[in-house]
Amino acid sequence: INRCAINLTAKSLGNDGLSDYVLALANKYQIPLGRICFEITESAALENEAQAIATVEALKEAGCNIALDDFGTGYASFAYLRRIPVTVLKIDGEFIRHLPTNPTDQLIVQSISLVAQNMSLVTVAEYVETEEHAALLQDLGINYAQGFGMAKPIPLFQHIAAMNASVKM
Repeated sequence: INRCAINLTAKSLGNDGLSDYVLALANKYQIPLGRICFEITESAALENEAQAIATVEALKEAGCNIALDDFGTGYASFAYLRRIPVTVLKIDGEFIRHLPTNPTDQLIVQSISLVAQNMSLVTVAEYVETEEHAALLQDLGINYAQGFGMAKPIPLFQHIAAMNASVKM
């Protein structure tokens, strides 16, 4: 698997032993941390922001990517970018869904892309349903797309079997 995304809640980020626990397990099972992306997903305020920042910094320093999920909605906003050292912005599907027909959404996504580029962050658009969405996002400088327009979800064992079959050829 090239990349594995793991959702972390705001509550779990406040656990002062989380980064040590993750790093110990990664060492024990020889997990390459550069392939792990922890996603901060909760649209709620961090319970212990100082501890959350320390956890994110430790995971990032160990080689993990940190994504701010649902960016642009709720607490996942520009204010977080100043405080939490993320490497990836996942743009909420609310701004992507009507992108082909909504000039305001296009402007918002373009603005997010510009900020991300200037901060050297990777961008991911959620809810990409059509080729038209993908083409617009590419024009706006978005790095990656996620949604049914890119691929339908399949069980992990099927994905791994398909990957293994392509390697053998």
